[in-house]
Amino acid sequence: MEELAQDPNPLAAIVQAHRIAQIANKDAAIGYANKLSLIKSLYERGFSRENIVELFRLIDWFIALPELEEERLWQEVQTLEENKNMPYSLLNSLIG
Repeated sequence: MEELAQDPNPLAAIVQAHRIAQIANKDAAIGYANKLSLIKSLYERGFSRENIVELFRLIDWFIALPELEEERLWQEVQTLEENKNMPYSLLNSLIG
């Protein structure tokens, strides 16, 4: 999994999301931690805004979380974007 996390190829992120979904299965805590880590890695890999939005849609589909964890995840992503002074918001990109 470490190799996938470091790979700049967008397909590596998709494979990583699929593997996380298989590992997490029905465990929301594992799914949450790994989904957050994967989202953070999208920013670190230097993907464009469009790539991040599209990859996130797939990740969100693969790794579905209960509503409470999903809300917590969005708060974490928002904090991450604020701390990194991101020129765009993933949440706004998905809504708009």
